[in-house]
Amino acid sequence: MRKLIGAALCLTILLFIYDFVFKEFPSPLTVSNGGTGTQPFHGTLQLLGIKYDSQLHKIKTDIRLELSGPDDAPISSISFSPFETDRRGSRKWLLSATQDCKIQTFEKSDGGKPRSAATFDCSELILTDRVSAQEIWYPFDSYQMRLFPRVCVNNKTGACIEDNASINSLEAVVADQNFTGTLTDESSRPGVSHLVLSRKFFVRMVSIIFLVFSIIFLVHLVATGNPDDLLPKSLGFFAALWGLRNLIVPSSITVFPTIVDYCILTIFCLLFLLVFMKFYPRSTP
Repeated sequence: MRKLIGAALCLTILLFIYDFVFKEFPSPLTVSNGGTGTQPFHGTLQLLGIKYDSQLHKIKTDIRLELSGPDDAPISSISFSPFETDRRGSRKWLLSATQDCKIQTFEKSDGGKPRSAATFDCSELILTDRVSAQEIWYPFDSYQMRLFPRVCVNNKTGACIEDNASINSLEAVVADQNFTGTLTDESSRPGVSHLVLSRKFFVRMVSIIFLVFSIIFLVHLVATGNPDDLLPKSLGFFAALWGLRNLIVPSSITVFPTIVDYCILTIFCLLFLLVFMKFYPRSTP
Protein backbone atom coordinates (compact mmCIF):
# COMPACT_ATOMS: atom_id res chain seq x y z
CA MET A 1 0.00 0.00 0.00
CA ARG A 2 2.92 2.34 0.77
CA LYS A 3 4.41 1.67 -2.64
CA LEU A 4 1.09 2.53 -4.26
CA ILE A 5 0.86 5.80 -2.33
CA GLY A 6 4.46 6.63 -3.26
CA ALA A 7 3.79 5.93 -6.93
CA ALA A 8 0.67 8.11 -6.79
CA LEU A 9 2.64 11.00 -5.26
CA CYS A 10 5.39 10.69 -7.88
CA LEU A 11 2.84 10.64 -10.69
CA THR A 12 1.06 13.67 -9.23
CA ILE A 13 4.34 15.59 -9.02
CA LEU A 14 5.16 14.72 -12.65
CA LEU A 15 1.74 15.93 -13.76
CA PHE A 16 2.20 19.21 -11.91
CA ILE A 17 5.61 19.66 -13.54
CA TYR A 18 4.10 18.97 -16.94
CA ASP A 19 1.22 21.38 -16.39
CA PHE A 20 3.35 24.27 -15.12
CA VAL A 21 6.61 23.78 -17.03
CA PHE A 22 5.68 22.02 -20.28
CA LYS A 23 2.19 23.47 -20.49
CA GLU A 24 0.40 23.23 -23.83
CA PHE A 25 0.51 26.91 -24.68
CA PRO A 26 -1.48 28.04 -27.72
CA SER A 27 0.81 28.52 -30.69
CA PRO A 28 0.14 29.32 -34.35
CA LEU A 29 -0.55 26.31 -36.56
CA THR A 30 0.55 26.81 -40.15
CA VAL A 31 0.23 24.99 -43.46
CA SER A 32 1.62 26.23 -46.74
CA ASN A 33 0.19 25.76 -50.21
CA GLY A 34 3.48 26.37 -51.97
CA GLY A 35 4.12 29.17 -54.40
CA THR A 36 2.04 32.09 -55.51
CA GLY A 37 0.47 30.26 -58.47
CA THR A 38 -0.67 31.88 -61.70
CA GLN A 39 -3.39 34.05 -60.18
CA PRO A 40 -2.68 37.79 -60.11
CA PHE A 41 -3.72 38.09 -56.45
CA HIS A 42 -2.36 36.04 -53.58
CA GLY A 43 -2.19 36.21 -49.81
CA THR A 44 -2.56 34.52 -46.44
CA LEU A 45 -5.53 33.38 -44.36
CA GLN A 46 -5.55 33.57 -40.56
CA LEU A 47 -8.03 31.87 -38.22
CA LEU A 48 -7.73 33.81 -34.96
CA GLY A 49 -9.28 33.08 -31.58
CA ILE A 50 -10.57 29.60 -32.47
CA LYS A 51 -13.07 28.32 -29.90
CA TYR A 52 -15.52 25.46 -29.58
CA ASP A 53 -19.08 26.55 -28.74
CA SER A 54 -20.58 23.76 -26.62
CA GLN A 55 -24.09 25.20 -27.05
CA LEU A 56 -24.02 25.30 -30.85
CA HIS A 57 -21.68 22.31 -31.14
CA LYS A 58 -19.69 24.29 -33.70
CA ILE A 59 -16.23 25.78 -34.06
CA LYS A 60 -16.14 29.59 -34.01
CA THR A 61 -13.30 31.82 -35.14
CA ASP A 62 -12.32 35.28 -36.33
CA ILE A 63 -10.98 35.35 -39.88
CA ARG A 64 -8.41 37.70 -41.36
CA LEU A 65 -7.56 37.45 -45.04
CA GLU A 66 -4.68 39.49 -46.45
CA LEU A 67 -4.39 39.84 -50.23
CA SER A 68 -2.06 41.71 -52.57
CA GLY A 69 -1.93 42.10 -56.34
CA PRO A 70 -0.63 44.24 -59.20
CA ASP A 71 -0.61 47.97 -58.71
CA ASP A 72 -2.64 48.49 -61.88
CA ALA A 73 -5.45 46.28 -60.49
CA PRO A 74 -6.80 47.95 -57.33
CA ILE A 75 -8.92 45.75 -55.06
CA SER A 76 -12.49 47.03 -54.79
CA SER A 77 -14.36 43.93 -53.59
CA ILE A 78 -13.65 40.43 -52.23
CA SER A 79 -15.70 37.23 -52.33
CA PHE A 80 -14.57 34.57 -49.86
CA SER A 81 -15.71 31.11 -48.75
CA PRO A 82 -13.77 29.09 -46.14
CA PHE A 83 -15.25 25.62 -46.76
CA GLU A 84 -17.73 23.48 -48.64
CA THR A 85 -21.07 23.08 -46.88
CA ASP A 86 -21.90 19.64 -48.31
CA ARG A 87 -20.43 16.83 -50.37
CA ARG A 88 -21.70 18.36 -53.60
CA GLY A 89 -19.34 21.29 -53.17
CA SER A 90 -21.95 23.90 -52.24
CA ARG A 91 -20.66 27.01 -50.51
CA LYS A 92 -21.76 30.02 -48.51
CA TRP A 93 -20.04 33.18 -49.70
CA LEU A 94 -18.94 36.13 -47.61
CA LEU A 95 -19.03 39.31 -49.67
CA SER A 96 -17.48 42.68 -48.97
CA ALA A 97 -20.13 44.22 -51.24
CA THR A 98 -22.90 43.21 -48.82
CA GLN A 99 -20.74 44.05 -45.78
CA ASP A 100 -20.61 40.46 -44.51
CA CYS A 101 -17.05 41.30 -43.50
CA LYS A 102 -14.96 44.44 -43.31
CA ILE A 103 -12.59 45.26 -46.16
CA GLN A 104 -9.75 47.75 -45.95
CA THR A 105 -7.69 48.58 -49.04
CA PHE A 106 -4.23 50.12 -49.10
CA GLU A 107 -0.99 50.10 -51.07
CA LYS A 108 2.20 48.38 -50.02
CA SER A 109 5.72 48.04 -51.39
CA ASP A 110 7.17 44.73 -52.52
CA GLY A 111 10.87 44.99 -53.34
CA GLY A 112 10.46 48.68 -54.16
CA LYS A 113 7.47 48.01 -56.41
CA PRO A 114 4.03 49.28 -55.33
CA ARG A 115 1.27 46.69 -55.06
CA SER A 116 -2.42 46.96 -54.32
CA ALA A 117 -3.44 45.21 -51.09
CA ALA A 118 -6.44 44.63 -48.86
CA THR A 119 -7.46 42.99 -45.61
CA PHE A 120 -10.76 41.14 -45.18
CA ASP A 121 -11.89 40.67 -41.55
CA CYS A 122 -14.80 38.52 -40.34
CA SER A 123 -15.73 38.29 -36.64
CA GLU A 124 -17.31 35.34 -34.82
CA LEU A 125 -17.63 33.22 -37.93
CA ILE A 126 -19.26 29.84 -37.29
CA LEU A 127 -17.63 27.03 -39.20
CA THR A 128 -20.78 25.09 -40.04
CA ASP A 129 -19.20 22.04 -41.56
CA ARG A 130 -20.36 18.60 -40.43
CA VAL A 131 -19.23 19.01 -36.80
CA SER A 132 -21.23 16.73 -34.50
CA ALA A 133 -21.77 16.90 -30.75
CA GLN A 134 -19.34 14.44 -29.16
CA GLU A 135 -19.30 15.71 -25.57
CA ILE A 136 -20.49 12.27 -24.48
CA TRP A 137 -16.85 11.13 -24.89
CA TYR A 138 -15.47 13.93 -22.67
CA PRO A 139 -12.52 14.26 -21.98
CA PHE A 140 -11.60 12.17 -25.03
CA ASP A 141 -13.80 14.11 -27.46
CA SER A 142 -12.36 15.88 -30.50
CA TYR A 143 -13.83 18.07 -33.22
CA GLN A 144 -12.71 18.27 -36.84
CA MET A 145 -13.22 20.94 -39.46
CA ARG A 146 -12.40 20.48 -43.14
CA LEU A 147 -11.23 23.77 -44.64
CA PHE A 148 -11.16 24.45 -48.37
CA PRO A 149 -10.97 28.24 -48.79
CA ARG A 150 -11.68 29.99 -52.08
CA VAL A 151 -11.40 33.69 -52.83
CA CYS A 152 -11.76 36.01 -55.80
CA VAL A 153 -11.25 39.73 -56.23
CA ASN A 154 -13.40 42.32 -58.01
CA ASN A 155 -16.09 39.77 -58.84
CA LYS A 156 -19.43 41.43 -59.65
CA THR A 157 -21.55 38.27 -59.44
CA GLY A 158 -20.79 37.51 -55.77
CA ALA A 159 -19.91 33.79 -55.83
CA CYS A 160 -16.58 32.99 -57.44
CA ILE A 161 -16.94 31.44 -60.87
CA GLU A 162 -13.23 31.49 -61.58
CA ASP A 163 -10.68 32.14 -58.83
CA ASN A 164 -8.27 34.97 -59.56
CA ALA A 165 -6.64 34.85 -56.12
CA SER A 166 -4.73 32.12 -54.31
CA ILE A 167 -4.14 31.54 -50.60
CA ASN A 168 -0.49 30.63 -50.12
CA SER A 169 -0.59 29.86 -46.40
CA LEU A 170 -3.13 29.17 -43.67
CA GLU A 171 -2.50 30.01 -40.03
CA ALA A 172 -4.68 29.01 -37.08
CA VAL A 173 -4.50 30.08 -33.42
CA VAL A 174 -6.57 28.17 -30.83
CA ALA A 175 -7.79 30.51 -28.08
CA ASP A 176 -9.94 27.97 -26.20
CA GLN A 177 -7.99 26.98 -23.08
CA ASN A 178 -9.71 23.59 -22.95
CA PHE A 179 -8.35 22.44 -26.31
CA THR A 180 -5.18 21.97 -28.29
CA GLY A 181 -5.26 22.06 -32.07
CA THR A 182 -3.63 20.40 -35.05
CA LEU A 183 -3.68 21.68 -38.61
CA THR A 184 -2.71 19.40 -41.48
CA ASP A 185 -3.01 19.63 -45.24
CA GLU A 186 -4.59 16.97 -47.44
CA SER A 187 -1.91 15.66 -49.76
CA SER A 188 -4.39 14.22 -52.26
CA ARG A 189 -6.18 17.54 -52.73
CA PRO A 190 -4.20 20.79 -52.76
CA GLY A 191 -5.73 23.64 -50.82
CA VAL A 192 -7.68 21.41 -48.41
CA SER A 193 -6.71 21.43 -44.71
CA HIS A 194 -8.04 19.72 -41.61
CA LEU A 195 -8.34 21.50 -38.27
CA VAL A 196 -8.79 19.22 -35.24
CA LEU A 197 -9.52 20.39 -31.69
CA SER A 198 -8.87 17.87 -28.91
CA ARG A 199 -8.85 18.06 -25.12
CA LYS A 200 -5.54 18.77 -23.43
CA PHE A 201 -3.37 15.84 -22.38
CA PHE A 202 -3.37 16.91 -18.73
CA VAL A 203 -7.17 16.62 -18.41
CA ARG A 204 -7.26 13.22 -20.12
CA MET A 205 -4.40 11.89 -18.00
CA VAL A 206 -5.94 13.07 -14.73
CA SER A 207 -9.22 11.36 -15.66
CA ILE A 208 -7.43 8.08 -16.30
CA ILE A 209 -5.51 8.34 -13.01
CA PHE A 210 -8.71 8.99 -11.04
CA LEU A 211 -10.33 5.98 -12.71
CA VAL A 212 -7.44 3.66 -11.87
CA PHE A 213 -7.23 4.84 -8.27
CA SER A 214 -11.00 4.51 -7.86
CA ILE A 215 -10.87 0.89 -8.99
CA ILE A 216 -7.93 0.16 -6.66
CA PHE A 217 -9.74 1.77 -3.72
CA LEU A 218 -12.88 -0.18 -4.59
CA VAL A 219 -11.02 -3.48 -4.41
CA HIS A 220 -9.27 -2.45 -1.19
CA LEU A 221 -12.56 -1.33 0.41
CA VAL A 222 -14.34 -4.58 -0.34
CA ALA A 223 -11.40 -6.84 0.47
CA THR A 224 -10.40 -5.32 3.81
CA GLY A 225 -13.54 -3.49 4.94
CA ASN A 226 -15.54 -4.54 8.02
CA PRO A 227 -18.94 -5.91 6.87
CA ASP A 228 -20.70 -3.96 9.64
CA ASP A 229 -19.67 -0.55 8.29
CA LEU A 230 -19.10 -1.51 4.66
CA LEU A 231 -22.41 -0.07 3.43
CA PRO A 232 -21.88 3.45 4.93
CA LYS A 233 -18.34 3.48 3.55
CA SER A 234 -19.66 2.44 0.14
CA LEU A 235 -22.11 5.33 0.11
CA GLY A 236 -19.32 7.69 1.13
CA PHE A 237 -17.15 6.29 -1.67
CA PHE A 238 -19.92 6.96 -4.20
CA ALA A 239 -20.31 10.53 -2.90
CA ALA A 240 -16.55 11.03 -3.31
CA LEU A 241 -16.73 9.72 -6.88
CA TRP A 242 -19.53 12.14 -7.69
CA GLY A 243 -17.49 14.98 -6.23
CA LEU A 244 -14.59 14.02 -8.49
CA ARG A 245 -17.02 13.98 -11.41
CA ASN A 246 -17.96 17.61 -10.73
CA LEU A 247 -14.27 18.46 -10.56
CA ILE A 248 -13.36 16.77 -13.84
CA VAL A 249 -16.39 17.64 -15.98
CA PRO A 250 -16.81 21.43 -16.42
CA SER A 251 -20.19 23.14 -16.43
CA SER A 252 -19.80 23.90 -20.15
CA ILE A 253 -20.39 20.20 -20.88
CA THR A 254 -24.18 20.05 -21.05
CA VAL A 255 -24.50 16.46 -22.27
CA PHE A 256 -25.48 13.85 -19.68
CA PRO A 257 -24.33 11.20 -19.28
CA THR A 258 -20.72 11.42 -20.47
CA ILE A 259 -18.17 8.62 -20.47
CA VAL A 260 -17.12 9.84 -17.00
CA ASP A 261 -20.68 9.33 -15.71
CA TYR A 262 -20.81 5.85 -17.24
CA CYS A 263 -17.55 4.92 -15.48
CA ILE A 264 -18.78 6.21 -12.11
CA LEU A 265 -22.12 4.38 -12.41
CA THR A 266 -20.31 1.19 -13.49
CA ILE A 267 -17.98 1.39 -10.48
CA PHE A 268 -20.92 1.97 -8.15
CA CYS A 269 -22.86 -0.98 -9.59
CA LEU A 270 -19.78 -3.16 -9.22
CA LEU A 271 -19.36 -1.97 -5.64
CA PHE A 272 -23.02 -2.73 -4.87
CA LEU A 273 -22.65 -6.21 -6.36
CA LEU A 274 -19.50 -6.96 -4.32
CA VAL A 275 -21.10 -5.66 -1.13
CA PHE A 276 -24.18 -7.81 -1.76
CA MET A 277 -22.00 -10.88 -2.38
CA LYS A 278 -20.13 -10.22 0.86
CA PHE A 279 -23.33 -9.84 2.88
CA TYR A 280 -25.18 -12.73 1.25
CA PRO A 281 -23.23 -15.63 2.85
CA ARG A 282 -23.91 -14.12 6.30
CA SER A 283 -27.68 -14.13 5.72
CA THR A 284 -27.86 -17.77 4.67
CA PRO A 285 -28.35 -20.45 7.34
